[in-house]
Order: sequence, then structure tokens, then C-alpha cells
Amino acid sequence: MDKIKCILNRIISFLLIVHSTFLFIFKVEC
Repeated sequence: MDKIKCILNRIISFLLIVHSTFLFIFKVEC
């Protein structure tokens, strides 16, 4: 159970980083 939570946390944090980076690039290009 803890392993699943750890993996989920990693995926969520990774998605957040990718999302914020994408937004940043999008803002710069526009």
C-alpha cells in the first residue's frame, strides 16, 4: 500500500512539473 502511494506521489509531482514547464514554454512563445 505504501509503495503504491509513493509511486502515485511521484507520478503526480512529475505531472505537475511537466504541466508547469509546458505552461511556462507556452507563455514564452505567445
